[in-house]
Amino acid sequence: MMEENKDTVKDVDFWATNSEEGGWNISSTDEGSQKMLDQEDEVTTKIQMGSEVIDDYFIDDDISDDERMILNMGPQHPSTHGVLRLQVELEGEVVRRVQPVIGYLHTGMEKTGEELNYFQGPTNTTRMDYLSPFFNELVFSLATGLRMNHNFIRPGGVAADLPDNWQKDIEKILKVIPEKLKDYDEMLLDNPIWQGRLKNVGILTTEECLAYGITGPSLRASGYAWDLRKMQPYSGIEKYEFDIPVFEEGDVFARWRIKVLEIFESLKIVEQAMGNMPKGPFKIQDKKITPPPRKRLDESMEALIHHFKIYTEGFKVPEGEVYTTVESPRGELGCFIVSDGSSKPYRMHVRGPSFCNLQALPVVMSDSPIADAVAAIASLDPVLGDVDR
Repeated sequence: MMEENKDTVKDVDFWATNSEEGGWNISSTDEGSQKMLDQEDEVTTKIQMGSEVIDDYFIDDDISDDERMILNMGPQHPSTHGVLRLQVELEGEVVRRVQPVIGYLHTGMEKTGEELNYFQGPTNTTRMDYLSPFFNELVFSLATGLRMNHNFIRPGGVAADLPDNWQKDIEKILKVIPEKLKDYDEMLLDNPIWQGRLKNVGILTTEECLAYGITGPSLRASGYAWDLRKMQPYSGIEKYEFDIPVFEEGDVFARWRIKVLEIFESLKIVEQAMGNMPKGPFKIQDKKITPPPRKRLDESMEALIHHFKIYTEGFKVPEGEVYTTVESPRGELGCFIVSDGSSKPYRMHVRGPSFCNLQALPVVMSDSPIADAVAAIASLDPVLGDVDR
């Protein structure tokens, strides 16, 4: 049998990472076009070294190129909230260059949003940053006027009123969360191991944050007190008293601490909102925007027709364009919509904070031990659904 098939066997060409000949066409495949090369142009090299903005890169001239290697970290899903791949150049255990490779989770949500009417839009945007979906729904709803996807905040109001006895649930949350946070602080805040792994690791300066468009906790951890809730208040947030935690160090420890303190500040807002919750309708009473109550569908043919038309046709938005932003847990979340006067966006684009924050990976990882990589990545808190939207 082997003798019969011997003449049909053919040579097969294949390539392995970093084994290509000099004349290989890097753009011939998608995978190839994303590949980190041993030699890059000067600008690309500086970006991968994290030295484009502030050049504090340390180079040992005694190390030859043969002692460096390029390897893949990922693509993988756990703890990055989506599929992230990093190409990393190592010199022993020290990271020298980093190139994030994205797009594995791409779902075309912005283009999908142009095919959905404004009433259907929140069901699409809520899936981008699925760890904080309410912020996605809010920014979309402000622009127009399933598991963890709520479709609760909608153009014109919210989906439902608060349930009975909601105050008791909130009071329990306001009691339990501070107690748990105190336990975590007692365990971690002065822990020498925790401090040793987080302090002076993954430093990100204010200048670098501004250059890359990085906002939110990462920017405030570098000493820049910018929060849209204070600088450009929206949705009545200016009525509430809360502080903006700011640190100067710009390292992983500072970014972690900012997030913890912001939980306390959020609880302050929740407590004030509970004490000042107004009575009255929870959504606009304009019948062109708000569907009728579900109980009316069994009682009125007019209500049934109205319900059908608003869910299938939606409502029309005046011709024009708008950009609006909110402060999400990861930074500035913006929504840009162009309307042609129909019931669907003509163009839609989302300014996702995770996309901007991910640009800082070469800055926080380069010239540092590979052992610090995971802590540096986690401190930027990326959600790849927001990146690959």
